[in-house]
Amino acid sequence: MAHVFISYVHENQEAIDRLYADLTRHGVSIWLDKSNISPGENWRQAIGRAIREGAFFIACFSREYSARSTTYMNEELALAIEMLRQRPADRSWFIPVRLNECEIPDQDIRPGEALQDIQWVDLYNDWSDGIQSILDVTQPMLGSGEDLLRELDVAEVRILRGLVGEVWGRHLRSYKNDYYRPRIEKLLREGYIRYDKDKGYFLEQRGREFMKAYLAKVALSWE
Repeated sequence: MAHVFISYVHENQEAIDRLYADLTRHGVSIWLDKSNISPGENWRQAIGRAIREGAFFIACFSREYSARSTTYMNEELALAIEMLRQRPADRSWFIPVRLNECEIPDQDIRPGEALQDIQWVDLYNDWSDGIQSILDVTQPMLGSGEDLLRELDVAEVRILRGLVGEVWGRHLRSYKNDYYRPRIEKLLREGYIRYDKDKGYFLEQRGREFMKAYLAKVALSWE
């Protein structure tokens, strides 16, 4: 299941635990450093991978964050902003949350756009309303495998199938025609696949979740 990455400082652990509990209660899969990094795993690589593959990034700002002179949350924010620049401007991915009265960092995203321009959620004013605001954004994009299977047509599924087992999707070069081009653009726009200018196409987390559901359904049809 696609996940939501939560970035925070550990001084806010109590509020984060509450946020985690409320979102998971509504079926949202959450990625937290304290519970999703295995013993012996390279934690920097694990965090970077979780941010890149996340369906959403929730940045939890607070007075405690602002008071820190150094924090690894800044590295997470830097990577998230880099990913945000690569994503469509009309699709929500980065969700700023204020845990208490504080300032959103004045960091540039792209020319003419900064973090402060993204609508944030104030959890401290009305926690329940804040949680619902987050759910209104995340739940439509975090559907079940059956929900995903209804979203793509045969040609789009064929594109994803071609990427299974092929890390960089060289086969998509043969799909650059008027029939497949808008479908590839849709898969990129909706987060099923990603393109690297040096290497090519590959499945994003949403695409992997789709194929997992698709292949499971195909297997059942043969039983």
